[in-house]
Amino acid sequence: MYMTNEKSHRLLYSNVILVAAIGILIFTVVATMGTQCARAAAGSCSVGDTETFDGDIAIKSGTTFDYTIAHAATANRTLNLPDAAVAKGAIYAGSAANTFGLETVGTNDQVLTADSAQTNGVKWATPSAAESFTGTYTGDGAGGAGQGITGVGFQPTFVQIWVQQTSENTLTTWYWTTDTIIDDLAEGATIRNSGHLMGDMIISLDADGFTVADDNATLGPNSHPNAGGVVYNFRAAR
Repeated sequence: MYMTNEKSHRLLYSNVILVAAIGILIFTVVATMGTQCARAAAGSCSVGDTETFDGDIAIKSGTTFDYTIAHAATANRTLNLPDAAVAKGAIYAGSAANTFGLETVGTNDQVLTADSAQTNGVKWATPSAAESFTGTYTGDGAGGAGQGITGVGFQPTFVQIWVQQTSENTLTTWYWTTDTIIDDLAEGATIRNSGHLMGDMIISLDADGFTVADDNATLGPNSHPNAGGVVYNFRAAR
């Protein structure tokens, strides 16, 4: 009888130890899961998962919490964890309200540029280099809407014109304007090298060049920079 009770006690003690061990194991698993992902329900999240949460989510870097995603009081938010397999240099950009899209990296020396036509609102693009074009034209003195000078290859933001000279120490006059000056006068604003602001000289900066006139109110018809038969040099840039 004594031996039977002793065996029963030993069995009981073994069962108690086993239940305690299972409890400790369950607590450890739940605690570990709770530290992996801040979410309303117990559980864990991993790379590539989509989780819905009611509380805030803290973004942790090393041992420091760097940023907190605050939840809305009226609705849950969805957190999409990025895929760890994204390529080097790829970034996430907002493709819509509360929506992110992956933007793969561009090529060397490209820069990230805003572009509303793109899905993510940005694109990688090669920055535009400054452009310059030099050439000559002959004035037509025709008056009216002026003479269009084309073949520049771009819309200039700066144009400078001067009468072509073939003799040394010959004085010449410069005429120039920019995209911010030309609209200062309704007939196109041009500055002569004397410093005067004048109209009806360079009257527009066009998609492939510029337009010159020859009927300035002060100089009269058939005047620079579009006098008939006169050869002009010019420089256009942007």
